[in-house]
Amino acid sequence: MLVEGETGTGKELLTKEIAARLRPGGPLETVNVPGVPAALFESVLFGHAAGAFSGAVRAQPGVVGRNEGGTVFLDELGDLPLDLQPKLLRLLESGELAPVGGVPRQADVLLVAATNRPLDQEVAAGRFRADLLARFRDARVELPALRDRREDIFPILQAIASFDPAQTDVEAIERLLLHAWPGNVRELEATVGRLGALAPGPALALWAVEQLLGPVEARTTVLTEDRVQSALDRFAGNRTAAAAALGVTRGKLLRFLKR
Repeated sequence: MLVEGETGTGKELLTKEIAARLRPGGPLETVNVPGVPAALFESVLFGHAAGAFSGAVRAQPGVVGRNEGGTVFLDELGDLPLDLQPKLLRLLESGELAPVGGVPRQADVLLVAATNRPLDQEVAAGRFRADLLARFRDARVELPALRDRREDIFPILQAIASFDPAQTDVEAIERLLLHAWPGNVRELEATVGRLGALAPGPALALWAVEQLLGPVEARTTVLTEDRVQSALDRFAGNRTAAAAALGVTRGKLLRFLKR
């Protein structure tokens, strides 16, 4: 599976959910592709046999080998050097794990990759193999920026925090929904951490959110029947999410609907 989207959209968070559903109880390990030296990548991912190279005193299973039955998450796949891509393709095509200097064998692992690069363009530029991208053809997920899926903000908030809905100010949620989130899910996670330090406990208060994000900016937004109905249809009747998309508070939207 290949998860595509700009930096911070929550690709790793989505991978954890995928792993929990498809490989429940199995291990999950993340490999930051650009953080692994090219000369070591094959050994890090696939392992090596004892004596395979200088310093290989004992055999090592590698990331794939030690996560059998679970999930391996390759973050920033687009940064994988061209000469290493055939080695990954072999695993995807045949499920064959080939340790450096060792005997190939079959491996049972769910491989999820993520990238913030447009890989179709990378293929056209000759920096990414077309046959490797083709292996993800039927399992490519585009993860939009958080600003384009504001209806996900509250579910993500619930997934990464322990706020009690019964003690949460509706206005605090509205303020979170109205924020542009230029840093996407990563910024939301950081904000939640700062909120927890600012106001410990299960409550989510408007004063704490406004102290971090500032008050809602005054703006003039003209509501029309068509715009309101379109927003409500888009978010399946969720008035809080619709209000955020329209750039108004939930209260203003409710007043419009009661006219």
